[in-house]
Amino acid sequence: MHAFREGEEVIRELKELDPITFVEDKKELELTEEEQKTYEDRQERELFHLNVIGTSQEDNTNFSENVDKINNMAIEHCQKLYVGDDAQWLVGEKKIPEYLTIYLKGVNEQAETFRIQSIRYLRDAALELIKICEKVPTTVF
Repeated sequence: MHAFREGEEVIRELKELDPITFVEDKKELELTEEEQKTYEDRQERELFHLNVIGTSQEDNTNFSENVDKINNMAIEHCQKLYVGDDAQWLVGEKKIPEYLTIYLKGVNEQAETFRIQSIRYLRDAALELIKICEKVPTTVF
């Protein structure tokens, strides 16, 4: 597509655009060492603020492991609360009250549903991005 047309009439001739690279005044896609360091620093600063949602590379755990940690913390706190006469309510192999077993099972199901829905949403968003990216070279600005 070298011209914007309406029917047979040429409305505007289009000039060919150079490919956009990391540094727009260069045509190479390869980064120099300095550019790579700059890129890594920028990426680290951007990810720093996302640490609270589990994107930290230092904490090499996945979503399921984080849910398990929360469950274990709830079980430990519950076991500390149910002592003495209240220990009779602790049942099962984990020695927690029956209501907590039911609650944690529901929480785990909700967490897994959330995880699967998030994966599907991410996949759909990536597919949509691919469709948009395929249209970029032919788009008229």
